[in-house]
Amino acid sequence: QKPVSLGISGPGMQERHAYARIRPVAERAIEALVKISTELEKIQK
Repeated sequence: QKPVSLGISGPGMQERHAYARIRPVAERAIEALVKISTELEKIQK
């Protein structure tokens, strides 16, 4: 089993806003995935 994370950047954005948010939203999604994975490892032990 692998944890899954989804980064959502929000509705009603203009294209320039979307481009500006690509990296920060992706980074937060990965951070959430790492936290989920860490917690799952703790639970399974």
